Amino acid sequence: MGIHTFFGDCRHPKVGSDLKGDLIHLRLTWSVSATYGPMNPSTRVIRWNIAKLGSAMADILVASVWNRVLITDLGASATPVSLLLGLRYLLAPISIWTGLQSDTRPIFGLRRAPYIWLGRLLMLAGILLLPVSTGRLAVNVNDPIGWGLALAIFVFYGLGTAISGGPFLALVHDSAPAAKRGLAISLAQIILIVGFAVSPIVFARWLPTFSAAGFQSLSVATAGIAGVIWLISILGQDRRAAPLAQAAPRHADTLQMLRLMWADARTRRFFFWRSAR
Repeated sequence: MGIHTFFGDCRHPKVGSDLKGDLIHLRLTWSVSATYGPMNPSTRVIRWNIAKLGSAMADILVASVWNRVLITDLGASATPVSLLLGLRYLLAPISIWTGLQSDTRPIFGLRRAPYIWLGRLLMLAGILLLPVSTGRLAVNVNDPIGWGLALAIFVFYGLGTAISGGPFLALVHDSAPAAKRGLAISLAQIILIVGFAVSPIVFARWLPTFSAAGFQSLSVATAGIAGVIWLISILGQDRRAAPLAQAAPRHADTLQMLRLMWADARTRRFFFWRSAR
């Protein structure tokens, strides 16, 4: 008996509505379980949260420590440093496109993890190249190769954050129980803020004064720790999509999604609020 036929046989509208809601809930539960496996909400929340520790460490190294080293220790002009630091925000709209791709174009049957790992690998590449560029600028602050490498680094890092950010939040949304999604994302952001507060203290003790060798060891250690944290937090979280979960339409385009987002008054208010900050 088909599901529509069954609902048609329910004469009482209240009973039919309740049964329909229960069956749809059961069907969605089967779909989520098939896609992501048995859920352990506490373990998932802990793993999502530690991912933000890696992000905080990487951001503090790239945005704060490198900024201090270039301007204060090496005497570089603040203008090119500020332009490079702002580059990631110019690349941020790419996250809308990558988020849509992760919704509609699974890679090897996975919706989120491949996009997250592509972005994180670009971020790690930028971090590992950072001491190479900084070492050249320490010898000659006007070295064109050093600044060229710095530009490539911030392109990599900006693309990495844009590519991985949206799919990571989507992964939390996909695999967290509906009642826990807000809690999971809120806790992840709290951990990010804690990481922003703690990382500068650790980095300041690690590198109280600039040296090329010290900055290299700090960058390599940050990349290694962040990479391990991201591996632990993401590995196995995204499972191969079940046939029901793969039924999402593939014809949506980015402009159409932007129009739908902008049509929501809450999105517009949030945009103007963020722009005014």
